[in-house]
Amino acid sequence: MNTYGMPHSIWIMQALLHYAEEGDIGQVSSLLSSGADVNAPSDDGRTPLFMASKNGHVDVVKFLIKYNANVNQADTNGWTPLLAAVVGQHVQVAQVLLRENADPNARITGPQLTSLYIAVSSGNEELVRLLLQYQADATLCTSDGKSPLEAALQKQHATIAALLVTAASVAPAEASVAPIDHGTTLAHQSSLLEAIEANDISTIVRLIKAQADVNHAGPDGTLPLCLAALLRRESVVGMLLIAKADGNKANGCGGTALTIAASNGDVTIVDMLLQDGVNINSTDSNQNTPLLLAVQHGHSRIVQRLLDARADVTRRNADGETALVVAMKYFRRDEATILHAFVAQPPVTIDPSAIRVVEKLGFGGVKFVVERAVYRGKDVAIKSALTRQDTPALLAEADAISSGNSPYVISLVGKTDEADRPHLVVDFMDQGNLRQHLDTKLAGTCTTSGFTTPHVAWVLANALLDLHEKGLVHRDLRSEHVLLSTTEHVKVAHLGGAHTRLMNMSMAELLWTAPEILLGESTSPAADVYAFGVILTELDTLQRPYWDLSLDPWALTDSIRKGVIRPSISSSSPLWFKELVDSCLAFNPIERPSAKTIVEILEKQWRDVPVPVHAVRFPTPSADDTFKGATHTSSGLYDVE
Repeated sequence: MNTYGMPHSIWIMQALLHYAEEGDIGQVSSLLSSGADVNAPSDDGRTPLFMASKNGHVDVVKFLIKYNANVNQADTNGWTPLLAAVVGQHVQVAQVLLRENADPNARITGPQLTSLYIAVSSGNEELVRLLLQYQADATLCTSDGKSPLEAALQKQHATIAALLVTAASVAPAEASVAPIDHGTTLAHQSSLLEAIEANDISTIVRLIKAQADVNHAGPDGTLPLCLAALLRRESVVGMLLIAKADGNKANGCGGTALTIAASNGDVTIVDMLLQDGVNINSTDSNQNTPLLLAVQHGHSRIVQRLLDARADVTRRNADGETALVVAMKYFRRDEATILHAFVAQPPVTIDPSAIRVVEKLGFGGVKFVVERAVYRGKDVAIKSALTRQDTPALLAEADAISSGNSPYVISLVGKTDEADRPHLVVDFMDQGNLRQHLDTKLAGTCTTSGFTTPHVAWVLANALLDLHEKGLVHRDLRSEHVLLSTTEHVKVAHLGGAHTRLMNMSMAELLWTAPEILLGESTSPAADVYAFGVILTELDTLQRPYWDLSLDPWALTDSIRKGVIRPSISSSSPLWFKELVDSCLAFNPIERPSAKTIVEILEKQWRDVPVPVHAVRFPTPSADDTFKGATHTSSGLYDVE
């Protein structure tokens, strides 16, 4: 210690603080014997007892108390010796202080932390038991409203959580509760729901100790556990589970506590319910499981937790949607990626005898034939080369699908083991292709719904993003190569041309071909973006590209190559949509947006609309529009109602 020039009284005070902090009981004894003030504080209000308690010097603590040290004297921030001992997890010091009537409920100024809250947060069960033994109040919350029980539950200290509910610290609260009888049961249930809504922890504890029925629903069917989950009362959920609340019981609205917590995105409550063993596949009134709801609301952490806990990814809601389909319909890219990684299976080698062909579906370009078949009890599509010379192109498509590996791209189930004439087995999409769908919409004969502009555009943009991030380009994106399904939603197909971007490609289909490709340049992701822009015009007008122009094929090709014409869009299109189409169809490929930028634009427009996306509508043209070729209006095409 540097004591040069220091007044004697200050020197003694500083010396006592120093030696108490160091645990030098001999020097402490000498200074006190010479008349040092045992409670003299430092500039920040810390006493010798505080310093000794902070560092766990139990012998010095006992010695200072013999000299009448004030066990409750706090520093300028409200820190008492007991709080200091608890922070240092010095159980023996805390025991000595409590025995000498240290206040277990003293609070730090500002955050309002108590010794119990600190002990709970650190997971020190011995300190928690000690503090509860000396009547620490388990209902005292921090300045942000968090109780010790909530801290225990968040940190998954299950034993400590149980102690906080059942230990002697609640005895004063329960002492005022008379033994209940049948006449007071309903009042207790009503009071419990009211206390949960008010987050009145002390009343909740009192009612639970008075044996209120934690599984009794209110007049509207509201269950205490479901209400606590809805209001994100994590500590209350923990208390109710400890009190044997039934996590599988359905609320009045049809949901369970887990479906509610998954919708809310409350990871802590989801974890507590799963640890309690609730049914991970419970459903709400629309047959949505917790996984489906977490996906719908974009809670990726909960999606991963539910998958880790083996939630059933094949379950469908009342609308026939799996979690992956919900992810696509609600514009949840992250969740779709997580789910696809979980469910995707590598292609297998298939014995041709295991396939039963049902019917011919048509041709895949000029090289392939496509048939519907059944494989292992499931409808699939079989793609075959028309000639042996076309087999390499078929195998190239198989490689492209495998390399693409995206939830937005058709999946390869496998290929047959015939060396000379293999067949590809892929997803069967039962609603044909997008161009067929738009034709029926235009004719007013469409009987299917759900394949809306937002849905289709989202899938296409994300498919391109996945391909481009893997160094692939599609090369032949057009509406005929976008397939639709009542069970699998929307998928991009015909990836036979999706080689690495360094390879040259032949000219794609005329109407969707970028000008630079017609000029003989190599393909690039920008050419895919151009084709995407053309498909946006189809979604807008329902018409084929350039439907309103009367040009022969040569003149049309020359005009596209020079960039003097573009597919038209309707005058009623939103400004943002027109700007997106214009940028995608830019003559200079450098000026076109990337797939990533397109996804971000679509996400901003559509993802956070708080109503079901299946409400998006296509326009219904009149018969006159259909046969006269008049410009088609598209009010409401881009909005989620």
